[in-house]
Amino acid sequence: MTRRRFLQAFAAAPVSATAVSRAAAVLAAPAPAARPQIVPPDASFMATLPDLLEVSSVPGISIGVVQRGRPVWQAQAGVTGLKMKTPVSAQTIWKAASLSKQVTGYAALRLVDAGELELDRPLADYLAADAPSNPAARKITARHVLTHSSGLPNWRRTAELVPEFAPGTGFRYSGEGYFYLARCLERITGLAFESHMQARVFAPLGMASSTYLWRADLATDLATGYHWENVAWDDAAWRDAVHRKLSSGGLPPEQWTLDRVAAAMAPTASPDQGIPLLPGSVYYPNPAMSLMTRVPDYLAAVARFTTALGDGLDLSARSRAMAAAPMVPVNHAVSWGLGWGIEHAHGTSYLFQHGSLAGRA
Repeated sequence: MTRRRFLQAFAAAPVSATAVSRAAAVLAAPAPAARPQIVPPDASFMATLPDLLEVSSVPGISIGVVQRGRPVWQAQAGVTGLKMKTPVSAQTIWKAASLSKQVTGYAALRLVDAGELELDRPLADYLAADAPSNPAARKITARHVLTHSSGLPNWRRTAELVPEFAPGTGFRYSGEGYFYLARCLERITGLAFESHMQARVFAPLGMASSTYLWRADLATDLATGYHWENVAWDDAAWRDAVHRKLSSGGLPPEQWTLDRVAAAMAPTASPDQGIPLLPGSVYYPNPAMSLMTRVPDYLAAVARFTTALGDGLDLSARSRAMAAAPMVPVNHAVSWGLGWGIEHAHGTSYLFQHGSLAGRA
């Protein structure tokens, strides 16, 4: 099976691997005349999967396929960690990494559809006195964030939020932009980010296992993430320090706003030695990277970008179309829509998400 056939077989299927710190999701969005049939991978591919995991140094994987907005097939292989050797199952919880952005983007577009968030209004308007002081940063909009055209770095290393180029004039993949956008979602809804996601996304979509915030009960089913050369992604000491901070003071952790957490966990060193909003911890409630979820949960969220199920939780037809519409070019084959990357190949467009992309349009 070729890579392209593999991607077609996994249309609308998120793939999370324990050895990969940058997750990817792929779904097909071709022109009607070229629409391939969305089917689970065939038996020959599944037979080769253990060998593929071994040669790619991936301990385990969980796969799902969505058809017409409904999960129709799932499979698991391998183990949840190099030391634990627990088999991957449908109950395994994965660190979604950059796939977190798609669920945050869904929440943002729901507010757009409700008329509470304007795609082309400067986000600084929503933060008022807490907006960044840099003139270019004050021009960043939700559209810029969702299309990675804000000019912001993936993660900054200075106190000031400064775009590399004028917002809307180029492409630069940015988790920092999603963090900025989520602060605005808090101001619009009056809810802390985790509380908003639980109440308005996870609960309505039946995503009972999903959270952006570390919880002790996750440990049993959580797969171990790895960087290259089998270095564990987890930083237990940092995770526990954040959790202790958020559990103190009598306010439930899910009710801490991003700004409140930032103030509590601000680095004591020079501002240029750290990131004031501390997005580096995957256990910190980070809209761009800290989602932890099971594959069935995630499939329910992904389906909302492409399918109208008529239950009141759909994105509008306009928002779904903008997710798949090329808005910001990256190179001759890749562009970015409203929340999704778009790869064009052989007359078909594929929506995807990856942890980082180089390039400047």
